[in-house]
Amino acid sequence: MAEYEWIASEASPLNYPMQIIKGTFVYPDGDSGLYNPDSKLLYYGWGKPVSTHVVGPEKKPLPENLSITFYSFTEDQFYQGEFDLPRNLIVKRFNEGYTAAAEGAPQSSFRKIVAGITPGGHVAVWLVGSGKQEEIFFGKAQPIDYDWTQFWESTFQSQHPDPRAQFRMETLSRDRFSKALSEAQNGVVPIDKWSRFREEYPWEPRFYRMPEPHLPVHLKYLNGERYHLRPPYNVEQPRDGTLPMPREISFKSDGHLFIIHFDEDEMLKVFESMADGERRLYLDIAPTIPRSETQIRLRDEGDNTTTLEKFTVEEFN
Repeated sequence: MAEYEWIASEASPLNYPMQIIKGTFVYPDGDSGLYNPDSKLLYYGWGKPVSTHVVGPEKKPLPENLSITFYSFTEDQFYQGEFDLPRNLIVKRFNEGYTAAAEGAPQSSFRKIVAGITPGGHVAVWLVGSGKQEEIFFGKAQPIDYDWTQFWESTFQSQHPDPRAQFRMETLSRDRFSKALSEAQNGVVPIDKWSRFREEYPWEPRFYRMPEPHLPVHLKYLNGERYHLRPPYNVEQPRDGTLPMPREISFKSDGHLFIIHFDEDEMLKVFESMADGERRLYLDIAPTIPRSETQIRLRDEGDNTTTLEKFTVEEFN
C-alpha cells in the first residue's frame, strides 16, 4: 500500500466554540489510524487549520474513514460520526498534486488533511497544501449523550468537573463569542449556514478604476476552500464556471497589494438573493488608494446590483 507524507489538523467556524473529544483518520486496515488533534477550544475560522502535531512515521497510508466525537458549546450538544471517506479521490489528488500560483513553478503536493466541525453536527474534510485547500467530504454527525465527567477528564486530566452549565456559560461569555451566545439564548443558531456555504454560483471577479491584476488572484471561499484564479478570470475557472462564494480575495493592482475580507453573512444573503439559475454574476471590484475608499458590488446579467457594505480592506504603510 502506498504511503504519503501528511499530518492531520482540525477547524471550526469563526467564533463558534467547538471542541473535538476524540478523532481518528482510520487507515484502510481498519485497526489503526492517525489521531486528529483534540481537547483544544476551536473558534479560529471555517476551514482554517489550527493544530500541527507531527507524530509517528513521516509516511503513512491515506485514510479510508473518519471517526469523530465533538462538543458544540453554542448548542450544549455532543455529536459523534463514523464516515466513509472517498479514499480513491484522496489518493488521486495526492498523486496528481496541483499547480502553484507562480508561473513555471513545479507541481505542488498536499500535506495536510483537516477535519472541520460545526454547530448542528456538520463535518467537512479538506486536503491542504501551500496556497491550496479543497473539500473532499461533507457529512453530518449525530447528536449523542456523553458523560460530562468523561469529557472533563479527557480535556483537563481531572475527575472533578466544574458544573456543565457553569463551564459552558463561562466559555460563551468571552467577548469573541457574544454573537454565538446571543443566538443560543434566542434559539436562532444558524445550523444550516455551513451547508449553505457549499453552494456554488456562476460568478467571476471584474476589476474597475485601477488596472486589472495581471497575476493570479488568491481567493478564500466560504466553504473553507482556497485557490488561485489566473487571468482572464472569465475563462480559466474550475468546476465548469461555478465557484463557491468568496470569503477573502487578495491581488495586486498597479503595484499595490489589496487584501479584502468579506462579511460571510452579507455575502451569503447577497448571493442567495441575486442568483438566478445559470445566469452569471459579476463581483465588481473598484480598488482605490486609499484602500478604505474601495467599492464592491454584485451585479447580474441584467445589470441589477447590490452594493456590499460590510467588507474590510487591510491597510499597508
